[in-house]
Amino acid sequence: MGSSSGVYGTWLNEYPWDYFLTIAPRYEGVTSEACIRICRNFLNRHCGPGSYAFCSVERAGRNHIHALIGGTSITPESAIAVLSRHGRVQIDPYIRDGGAAFYTAKGIHTDFCAYDILGQWPDLN
Repeated sequence: MGSSSGVYGTWLNEYPWDYFLTIAPRYEGVTSEACIRICRNFLNRHCGPGSYAFCSVERAGRNHIHALIGGTSITPESAIAVLSRHGRVQIDPYIRDGGAAFYTAKGIHTDFCAYDILGQWPDLN
């Protein structure tokens, strides 16, 4: 893990996340922009007001999404029902210090990652 990934992982780990989400799109050739749009649409349409996310797209082989989602009232079962049309979905409760924040941030500032900060993040102060 690069030093910037470690710094971002530490920063992300400070937020009160609800879930760690992975989506492996069903089709090859899904662009990074399309992957981020999947996250944005999911957050805006299904996660409720006050939800926020850090969405990263890993461009190793087939593009796939890792996201941290917070401030949501959606259940994992509902998330899978909504997102499964895009491909394989895994959603797990976020465990602070469990490594998901670092895993999501692992490719930041490399050619192998695109990312976006979505929603209105809570103030940590």
